[in-house]
Amino acid sequence: MSNYNHREAFCLMEYCCEECTHVEIIWNSRDGVAPSGTTCPSCGASMIHKNMWKDVVAVNHKLHKFQKFWRDEKDEEKRPMLDVKMENE
Repeated sequence: MSNYNHREAFCLMEYCCEECTHVEIIWNSRDGVAPSGTTCPSCGASMIHKNMWKDVVAVNHKLHKFQKFWRDEKDEEKRPMLDVKMENE
């Protein structure tokens, strides 16, 4: 059993494009649920988290140049959305 709250916490995860052959390994940098998909940078189609059995926990992973990663929003990023919501109410 894991010491984390989510199965994909701190995992390196494989995302595969549904249209072209593009594959990326994206790091989940926190103990949180990772998105099941993202946009392919090569063709714009959907990339899906595949081969979950290959996910590897890598708590101390060092990102390589241009590697994508999942993270939580910072407080300063949340504020503008809260302001918009309050103005519309």
